[in-house]
Amino acid sequence: MRLGFSLVVSLMAFVACVDGDPPARDPAPASAVNSARTRDSLVSTVEGRDRLAADLSKNRGRVLEVLAKASPPHDVALAVRLMVEARGEDKLTFASWLVDRGPRSAPVLVELLGTATDLSTTVQTLQILGKLKEWKAIPVIKTRLGDRDAWVRMASAHALGEIGGQGVVSALGELMTDSEAPVVAAAVIAIGKSGDREGLPRVLNALGHANPRVRGAAASAVGRLGSVTDAVRLRALLEDPDQGVRYKAAEALDLLAAE
Repeated sequence: MRLGFSLVVSLMAFVACVDGDPPARDPAPASAVNSARTRDSLVSTVEGRDRLAADLSKNRGRVLEVLAKASPPHDVALAVRLMVEARGEDKLTFASWLVDRGPRSAPVLVELLGTATDLSTTVQTLQILGKLKEWKAIPVIKTRLGDRDAWVRMASAHALGEIGGQGVVSALGELMTDSEAPVVAAAVIAIGKSGDREGLPRVLNALGHANPRVRGAAASAVGRLGSVTDAVRLRALLEDPDQGVRYKAAEALDLLAAE
């Protein structure tokens, strides 16, 4: 059978494609390569992360896109830098992002807490470390118990209570004589959250504090740490002049009765 010339040529071309090397693919567009390289250089360096943070208010969408595509460990470093720069809801957004990353976030946050001067950033960092229950953060958190700002002292107390562990109750005890009643109350609550019965004498003593906020906090802490033998002290608070204290005392008594 005779084949036409054009058909023979087509068959030869087909065989060449099947048996020979596969056809070369077009390279990725130069713009895509450059974009990826630019993103990596921004995320992996302090200078680059500073540039992105400075750009947050003007190009929020672009910055968030860069964060979404960033690889560990630079993604956490960028998120921490953005949290420092952010304000309002954005700060909470980055804080939540860091909590979701779990222990990976802790080392950068511990480093930040040691140098942070902004009140909002400091309190937010303490809250994240508490939620992460990062015990390696305890030493630097303890240094914040003596902060001049009462909000920082309270946030430090709550973080230590969330983390718990050896030496936490002793450190929180330093705040029991704080000049600000809300700070004392935070320390009492934290001792209760720690679950360490070593702190029970401290919270029992706080049941007689002059400030009702502290008395209420102490009642709750006794409910967490105490036993039925401590019920007598709590029943006395059922006659407290403050309604909130009476409620906390009744709630604590219910907890002890359920044991």
